[in-house]
Amino acid sequence: MYTGGAMRKFFISGIMAALLSGCAGTGSKTPEAPWGFTWGQTPAELKALNLDDFDCTTTRDGGQLCSSLASPDVEKQFFMTVFSPEGQKLNAISRFGVWSHDQAVLLNEYDKVNAEMEKIYGKPAGINEEYDRKTPFLAKVAKGKIGQFKRKYESEDTDVVVGVVSNANLVQINDEKDVTYTVLTMYTLK
Repeated sequence: MYTGGAMRKFFISGIMAALLSGCAGTGSKTPEAPWGFTWGQTPAELKALNLDDFDCTTTRDGGQLCSSLASPDVEKQFFMTVFSPEGQKLNAISRFGVWSHDQAVLLNEYDKVNAEMEKIYGKPAGINEEYDRKTPFLAKVAKGKIGQFKRKYESEDTDVVVGVVSNANLVQINDEKDVTYTVLTMYTLK
């Protein structure tokens, strides 16, 4: 799914609240950030990396919310990064996985990402999977709110949320055939 230009601006506006709700700033220890990012980086430092389609907007609290179609280590994936109002330091990173209409494809990716998280963080600190995996539920995700099918992992310095989301959770979709789904992985520095 192409998310350039105006469409990405809508994504940025739509997901801003979900991303910023977990941003607490930086702790005294700084763990390794995912996908080649570094906690504490500034928007200017990321811009200097020439990430594909890098773009930023200022948040209501004076922070920055940026998006790109790559990370320092991963190409051709949609990423969003959140920077604190104090010092413009990177403190949240989200990766959107493959966009699909196929529930089996999405659940395979969801399970794969969660297996990786369990290797790093152990069992999830929270599971909110409101839908039966054996019955079609994607339309319910599109009509619901973000967070109805997710797992949360915690460490001393990082929270990670893995969830199935729809573009309809993020922007207004006028034609049902334009609705699509992805697995969102979001890291937040405590």
